[in-house]
Amino acid sequence: MDKICPELRSKVMSRIKAKNTQPELILRMALWKKGLMGYRLHCMLPGRPDIVYSSRKVAIFVDGDFWHGYLWKVKGNAPPEKILAS
Repeated sequence: MDKICPELRSKVMSRIKAKNTQPELILRMALWKKGLMGYRLHCMLPGRPDIVYSSRKVAIFVDGDFWHGYLWKVKGNAPPEKILAS
């Protein structure tokens, strides 16, 4: 059961960005600095990748759930200890 009223929950959830998040912007800047240009953002492929290089058949997902630890124990894809320690 939700601990806050539906109106407040709606307001809170509406502020969560689905695209152009800080991790996405950092990655795009790093790719650009390496000369990797020509990608498409938010292409309508299965899973909705964040960055797509169609000509190279590469799709990149910037997965916030991974970094926030969503279901690590269930899915068994926890990061190495050195990442957890940082």
